[in-house]
Amino acid sequence: MRTIAEIVASARTIGETPEYQEHAARLRELHAASLERDRERDFTDRCRRARIPRRLLPLLREPLETPALIAVRDWLGAPAAHWCLVSYGDRGTGKTFAAAWGAWVMRGAYVDAQELVALSTFDASAWSDLAMAPYLAIDEWGCERGNPSSDAAIYALLDRRYRDGRRTLLATNLGPREFAAALPEAYRDRLLDRIRPASGSAAAPALGVSLRRSASTP
Repeated sequence: MRTIAEIVASARTIGETPEYQEHAARLRELHAASLERDRERDFTDRCRRARIPRRLLPLLREPLETPALIAVRDWLGAPAAHWCLVSYGDRGTGKTFAAAWGAWVMRGAYVDAQELVALSTFDASAWSDLAMAPYLAIDEWGCERGNPSSDAAIYALLDRRYRDGRRTLLATNLGPREFAAALPEAYRDRLLDRIRPASGSAAAPALGVSLRRSASTP
């Protein structure tokens, strides 16, 4: 029977052989690849739960420091910030990515405004998930073609998030006045009372300025 010292010495000798070193290196590579696959799977699953479009996934890996992204990041990082951020700006200014980035970071949800119009008002579970998300981004606001039923559902969604104080971002290609005019007429005044505009756009009103007054100014 070999002594413990002999067994240890033998193991050291085996560990020094080229065959063992090559095998150990291969195991390390396999382990690293497995961890990378797990990270990729977690990343993809997290994006799927947040409803982030697949075309935006590559950008999430290397975010560009656009004014829109900086505005969203600063807003999310401010504990006492207003519940709603309106992101104005022309197409191609990074509003969509910034909105989706917030959904990924906050484990919230991203949705296109037209998707909300198309979402069945009878799908209570989907509306509840959107209402309870810690962060919700509604993109392309003002481009949707609503109807009385969808208008009521969207107002109820925003009203609940307002009352719960849940971070909500509305991204639009419209200016402040056009944005206000695009709100559902039946609920416009109530929504304007709840939304204080802020934006990464220099043309946007400062946080705290009444959007209702801005909309009515000739």
